[in-house]
Amino acid sequence: LMTVGVTPTIAKADLYGDDETAESVSETANAAVSVGVTALPWGIGAKMFGFTVTGEEGAREIVNKSDDTSSEGRFCYCYGEVVDGKKHFYVVDLPKTVFDLPADSVTTRGNSITFSTPTIAGTASPDPTGTWRHIYECESFAAAKEKGLVKSEGKEYVMKDGDIVL
Repeated sequence: LMTVGVTPTIAKADLYGDDETAESVSETANAAVSVGVTALPWGIGAKMFGFTVTGEEGAREIVNKSDDTSSEGRFCYCYGEVVDGKKHFYVVDLPKTVFDLPADSVTTRGNSITFSTPTIAGTASPDPTGTWRHIYECESFAAAKEKGLVKSEGKEYVMKDGDIVL
């Protein structure tokens, strides 16, 4: 399960002349991105946050160093909806996004440990052309995959037409 929130930050400026507004300009400066996940595979976390993973499954170690830096990269998510009985599938592409390392959250009670995955926060910025977001409409997940808009990493799951993905 994954939840995504994208909140654009609009920069506005007014130019005054003769005691009145002569010109107004507004543009998307960036967008706050929040991603809630139930699990984040170690390899994907390493790519996002710049830490090192050593060892084999069952005996791995994450190494966080003071000079680890989150890498700027493309973040995409997809969702589907039904409007007037017709299915629509969308791929949202944020081409220049940087995420911050999330805080750890663990609750212990006796011999029971409850882990919770925090929200991962980041910032989507405009690329050199000024574009900060692309939204593509496709007929299905399979069509989006054929166009090269999506790929799967991490846990293996075979998507079927009609699956709703967020």
